[in-house]
Amino acid sequence: RYGENLHYPEFEDFPVEVKVNESVALGTSLVRLRARDRDLGYNGLLVYAISGGDADSAFRIDPDTGELKVIGYLDRERESEYYLNVTVFDLGRPPRAASRL
Repeated sequence: RYGENLHYPEFEDFPVEVKVNESVALGTSLVRLRARDRDLGYNGLLVYAISGGDADSAFRIDPDTGELKVIGYLDRERESEYYLNVTVFDLGRPPRAASRL
């Protein structure tokens, strides 16, 4: 059963920049993003997603933990920088979300 979903998720200590060598091994963890939601129960459970900037599908974020990994080959000549948009959603009704670039 759902109570009132009063609060939006909030990112904690979101990194401004993460530097990655193009020869990084597939599956390498880059950073674990963290967020919180002050609601209780389902309203406070969070799901992470890459919501933009990953046209090459080179990255994956674990929807439960926020761990960002490299899953595709990086080619600096083709793409020198990636600007990923990450969104965290809560499971409330209606769902609330926060996004960061």
